[in-house]
Amino acid sequence: SGLYKTIILDELNPTVDLELLPEEPIVQALLRKPRDTEVIITGRCKNPPAYFELASTHSEVFNHKHYAEKGIDLKRGVDF
Repeated sequence: SGLYKTIILDELNPTVDLELLPEEPIVQALLRKPRDTEVIITGRCKNPPAYFELASTHSEVFNHKHYAEKGIDLKRGVDF
């Protein structure tokens, strides 16, 4: 609708990998978005989905080190 200039689809890729969301409706929504709306997609994925080329930005963050690996509890507001 053009109401938003930026849309962030955080962790979209794992939901598609786990088949919680089908790819085709995502592709159709991205094809219909206004030209000046930026779409940012995040999350790891096993296979590059069809919608990668339609996003303005796609990022994947890799964790090199995390305190949870030492058994320290996750922190509210930081990890979730």
